[in-house]
Amino acid sequence: MILIQQSYTSADPRRAAELRHVRETNAAAAAFEHVEFVDPGERRLSFADLFGLAGERFPGTTCVVANSDIAFDASIGLAETILAEAGGPMLVAISRWDDDTSVSMEGRVDPADWTFYSHSQDAWVFTAGSLPPFEGGFRLGMPACENRLAYEAAAAGIAVVNPALSIRLRHHHASAVRTWSDRDTYQGPLLFPRLTTAAVGDRRALVIDRTGWRTRRQVVRQLGDFAAAVRGERPVVRPGFSLVELLVVIGILGVLVSLLLPAVQRARESARRTQCGSNLHSMGMALTAYESARRAFPPGSDAATGRYHAWSSFILPFLDGETVARRIDYARPWNAAGGNAESADLVLSTYVCPSGIRMFPGKQDYGGVLGSGVVLVEGESLRPGWDHGGVLHATDAKHPRPVRAAMITDGLAHTLTVSEGVDRGFSDMDGDAVIGNSRWACGTNCFLHNSRVLNTPDVDGFRSNHLGGVHGLFADGHAAFMGEDTPAEILVAISTKDGGEPAGALP
Repeated sequence: MILIQQSYTSADPRRAAELRHVRETNAAAAAFEHVEFVDPGERRLSFADLFGLAGERFPGTTCVVANSDIAFDASIGLAETILAEAGGPMLVAISRWDDDTSVSMEGRVDPADWTFYSHSQDAWVFTAGSLPPFEGGFRLGMPACENRLAYEAAAAGIAVVNPALSIRLRHHHASAVRTWSDRDTYQGPLLFPRLTTAAVGDRRALVIDRTGWRTRRQVVRQLGDFAAAVRGERPVVRPGFSLVELLVVIGILGVLVSLLLPAVQRARESARRTQCGSNLHSMGMALTAYESARRAFPPGSDAATGRYHAWSSFILPFLDGETVARRIDYARPWNAAGGNAESADLVLSTYVCPSGIRMFPGKQDYGGVLGSGVVLVEGESLRPGWDHGGVLHATDAKHPRPVRAAMITDGLAHTLTVSEGVDRGFSDMDGDAVIGNSRWACGTNCFLHNSRVLNTPDVDGFRSNHLGGVHGLFADGHAAFMGEDTPAEILVAISTKDGGEPAGALP
């Protein structure tokens, strides 16, 4: 689509700024393949000038001619569809019409009265070189130039339409931007596609048929009939949908959506579950690299020092988190003012499960396993050191050093190090306390296996939002999905490093 636009420089600074804005807007519009700005020189251009230029320079191309203060948006592209549907010579008026209640729209309009609806704007779309000759020898911007051009074109057998409810333009004038209004109480004289001429006494008059169409679909659909009517041909009757057929189609679509929506949700959850497992795999590689470099796993929390840094903070250099780790001073508490507090507020994507619902600064959806607090046989007691039976336990006076791989006598592949604990804690529980709650930088993001089954509601332990189970990370670096039907005996066994229990296999 080619835009040919009259353009001049005004001595008025406000007007000059408006015209410059129009030129910049139209030059950047994606709907136009080329924009031609024509300087009128000492006189204003006429419609005949611009139509002639289009026929000489761009024959067979969809062209738009417009006055200097008309700016377009993407809706102008509909004009090409309208012209393609017409099947004959056609002019498409892209106009805004002001409401003038002093003039009646009923009946016929005398074309000699060029002041009728004098607030029309001038912009037209057509196929260059396809129109039969008509006068158009008056300048752009003169009062009611739209009506006069429409009359002359209709008299020459050209279909004239104005789908102004579907195609918009902005008219800049006197520092005000005018736009078409969608008021149902008023419709412009060229809004309706049925426009013909008729004899009124000894003169010809413009006749406006008020039974028109309002929507883009209806305008495009019936333009072919209108163009045929202008040429004196019989309109083509097109079948439409009945109400019953429409309701049946809507019902079928509703059934299809109800069938497809669960499948879409399952596919999305499957992708989230896969990403969650990938997060744990990354943590497993980082823990393995840390153990190889330090000859021990990181403590779940260095509580013995009173600083409460977490295992997930110690492994950052092995988890592509060197930048964050360099800002942390491990000789100060985890949330000390400065780099520690600022780093603790960061949300690291590896530590957030995609199926989680809640979000707050420093969120951590995975917790280090301290051990097991579950008794399998009623009446039995927990063994000594049960709260330090896991790999990532918190250090204290009795357990000042972290766990080495040789201490995991149950086997690295059968001992959990990290489990999901999605959406644990509340951000407002941190306050200014040294111990935080469910944040990756603080050692309290460790927990015990404290329920005989997985996904127990309101329990700070092994829990996820995945359907059917929870992801777990083992000391050898592999991640596995533990089903909700995993026996309590196996959960207890894999939560301890040296309990001597037969671990069995996960369901």
